[in-house]
Amino acid sequence: MDVRGGRWAGVALFLVMGLGGCYHYTPMHLDEVVPAQEIRTRVSLQQAEILEEIIPNRDTRVVEGRVAEILRETLYLDVAVSSEVRGTRVESFRQRVDIPFSSILEVESKQLSRGRTAALVVGGAFLLGSFVAIQVIDSGGEGSPPDGPGAPENRIPIPISLWP
Repeated sequence: MDVRGGRWAGVALFLVMGLGGCYHYTPMHLDEVVPAQEIRTRVSLQQAEILEEIIPNRDTRVVEGRVAEILRETLYLDVAVSSEVRGTRVESFRQRVDIPFSSILEVESKQLSRGRTAALVVGGAFLLGSFVAIQVIDSGGEGSPPDGPGAPENRIPIPISLWP
């Protein structure tokens, strides 16, 4: 079996894409919103047009972000506008936008879905176990040491990367 084939890359891509499915949104009332909460809100068309100038290249009818503060009937939301990879870290850059309560049509809280997350972890563990088992079976563990014939030696290849 070729480890570097598209099959394993597809599995890895599936797992990464599955991480987004670990969250779900629950409808809530505007008076239940608290600072530092992750929310998604649907705003009026007029407010969406204002937000288009601040957050370009996005559908601004639905805005996701972290609540920074709530003052005088206005919701201040930190919205991710871009992200940058620096070494092994990903830095997200956020823009604070203000949305008047009168422009908010709907609010939903973002919550971690324990069931979906558990299913993703179990699926990933199964795929990793299958990968290791296939590698052990395919290697056969046959051969002799470089010093010459002797007792058979079992070796388990450890892939450093799934991609060439």
